[in-house]
Amino acid sequence: MRNISNIFSKITASIYSNNSVVIDIPEHAEADLSFIQLIESARRHAKAQNKSITLSSLAKGRVLKVLERAGFLDAFNPDDAKFWLHKEVTP
Repeated sequence: MRNISNIFSKITASIYSNNSVVIDIPEHAEADLSFIQLIESARRHAKAQNKSITLSSLAKGRVLKVLERAGFLDAFNPDDAKFWLHKEVTP
């Protein structure tokens, strides 16, 4: 993604300006592994700032396919499942 650093800058600026940030990923969004890494980095950055970041809707389309192909779905912890898939996991 050519604009990845610009997108990350926008997300981090939103995190600094707000206690919570909601990211809307269109269903037909182009996505690759660098996009997943960007979102995961933003999640960690928000958590370090004691702020939250969420997706407006669960991962779908190409984003979900990238998560599947990269093996993320099998390695999700409850927080990951809640973030990416909007699944509540109970013990």
